[in-house]
Amino acid sequence: IAAPWLIAVQLATDGAFLREAMGEDLGPKLVSGHERHGGWPGYHLLLLPALFFPAVLFLVPGIAKGVTALRQNTDFAPAVRFLLAWAIPTWLVFEFLPTKLPHYVLPAYPALALLAGWALVSLPGPRLWPRWVSIALAGFGALLLSAVIVALPAVYGAGALLGAGLALVFLVPAFGAVFEAGRGRVIPALILSVAAGFAWHAAARGVAVMTASDVRLADRARMALSQMGTSPEWPVWSTYTEPSLVFSLGTETHLVEFDQLPGLLPADGSPYITIEDVSRSGDDIAVMEALDANSCAVREIPGFNYSRGDETVLIVRLHNCPEAQP
Repeated sequence: IAAPWLIAVQLATDGAFLREAMGEDLGPKLVSGHERHGGWPGYHLLLLPALFFPAVLFLVPGIAKGVTALRQNTDFAPAVRFLLAWAIPTWLVFEFLPTKLPHYVLPAYPALALLAGWALVSLPGPRLWPRWVSIALAGFGALLLSAVIVALPAVYGAGALLGAGLALVFLVPAFGAVFEAGRGRVIPALILSVAAGFAWHAAARGVAVMTASDVRLADRARMALSQMGTSPEWPVWSTYTEPSLVFSLGTETHLVEFDQLPGLLPADGSPYITIEDVSRSGDDIAVMEALDANSCAVREIPGFNYSRGDETVLIVRLHNCPEAQP
């Protein structure tokens, strides 16, 4: 399935795609916590109650059913072996990989979801302890997710009061689902679980993230360039290397390392833009001279690089302006 695309992208990039993906991206992740994304084994397991919410409410009963099927060698045993062979090796690889990001274990989640769904259709089940363990995990996950909703506007945006209100919108259906699962009522628990999932996305992604302006550096850079009267055709060289910047500014955006700038900037007098991430800047005089060369307008954008965990300032410079910029 992937071979035609892989061949095409290798031809289009003169072989650079796999070389960079394996040597420059994957390689460092195998030997150390690349770009400050390190963590101890157990990192993904600790985040599971939040990231697998609300399905975590039914996960432990599903695992318990699977263990019983294996012990008794029932007709479900082959399916359980398949799901465990899918989830466990994938999980262990990423738990012991030095570099850790929450989404790395997503390939294992469908197997866990099938186990959770299997438990859901047979609740309440004969044993109480798996249900109560899952209820505790779901409650813990709901609290973690609500903390995210509160923290985003409180620390990086409009204030704690907005975050608290949004968290309440999520917590009501979330703990309603936990309560109904504790009573063994499958349909209400399922409906409230789905409602909690929608509520979290609406509250967190729809409002909290949108109001946390300090972490939305790419959007703020786009707005700054619009206010400065730039053209979408002007190329951009940026040492702020988050992919979101390319989505915000377009495909003429080049993400580069600080010390690469002098050899990449155009020398033909045409207009271009540089964006300097101060948290990644060095003291190379040649680079600083290149950044200041023919600079005709400057904006500073303070904020937080959530990917690297750094407070930073983006310095947006226009070069070779065709006319004076405001």
